[in-house]
Amino acid sequence: WVEILSCTGMASVQSALRGARTGRLSVAERTIVNSFLAVEHWLQQDWQRLESLVAASLGQAKYEVGGKDVVNAQSHMKLCVRLFAYRLQHPADYGRHAAHSLIAIGDSHCLVPAGRTIQWGGRQVGVQSMPIRGIKMFHLGLGVPAKYRAYFRERLRQLPADADVLLSIGEIDCRPNEGIFYTAHKDAGRDLKALLEKTVADFVTYVHDEIRLSGAALRSVTLQGVPWPAYEIANRLPAGTDEATFFAFIDKVNEVMQREAQRAGWQFLDVKTPTGQNAGGGAPELRLDDIHLSPCFYDQADQWRRDVSGLGRDDVKLVSTSSHPSQTAEQSPTFLHVDCGQTRKAGTTPEFSRPTWKELRQDSDPGNQP
Repeated sequence: WVEILSCTGMASVQSALRGARTGRLSVAERTIVNSFLAVEHWLQQDWQRLESLVAASLGQAKYEVGGKDVVNAQSHMKLCVRLFAYRLQHPADYGRHAAHSLIAIGDSHCLVPAGRTIQWGGRQVGVQSMPIRGIKMFHLGLGVPAKYRAYFRERLRQLPADADVLLSIGEIDCRPNEGIFYTAHKDAGRDLKALLEKTVADFVTYVHDEIRLSGAALRSVTLQGVPWPAYEIANRLPAGTDEATFFAFIDKVNEVMQREAQRAGWQFLDVKTPTGQNAGGGAPELRLDDIHLSPCFYDQADQWRRDVSGLGRDDVKLVSTSSHPSQTAEQSPTFLHVDCGQTRKAGTTPEFSRPTWKELRQDSDPGNQP
């Protein structure tokens, strides 16, 4: 609901619910709310409610309403329609129980394997998804806008002990008409390779350190790479670029993501190789649409999971998120509380009130015991 309010600009959850009940939502608001509900029904495997929303979506006349959040909502609804259709064709693939969990965190890509039971690191796991709509690597690496870091920390707080985690964040950063490639060519003088390296490194460093600070007792962390493009590229490219340059960029993105996963002590899921041009012209059977992988890909994903942490597959439990060179396990972040008076960290901000932060108090009055 926090995300819905952020997207729609509605004042409160109560107003959104009241509008949904009375039918007084605008077209844009209704589109956004229904798309979030469809995602929730998919995650909860509430097929009856999902079918109702899908049917309503298919029965709607096509309309164009402005706003990035609305376009994003329409894309998510289309994805839910495709996922529901896939589930109808493969009902036996869903509903099986597994004692262990693989938690997929990311943008819409993390929705695809939800509800499946697959082989992962030597054991059967049930895939649960924790989506963050529209999240990109640069959102977490730069902390702009700040809401994405807040959403990500909330997902970490919900992680069960001994879970495997799959991070499917980064594909949106790597499209020809948005993200790293587009920004580097739009802004004269920007170095594409430098921007790519910094975006991925800042993202992995932030996530690594946030996982460590959260105290989550994870079994492993895997970073999913970027699949080979299956959509039409030519009409999306910035002026002065070509397809060969963009394909080389996708190769480099995956190379850097794999290297940074290694530095963090993670695993790397290679989705480029099985979906690439050398894999039967793009491996259409592994595609749900021109952007998303098919749910069936994850049945074989373990064979494309690269153990780049330096450990053998039998030692996967030893994978640690405290080995990143940016910080050692003994270090904690410190904030300088200037002119603190009698105020302690609990009276500053929600972020600095967290137990992971150390407070250094500075005040000119010794009576305040700085």
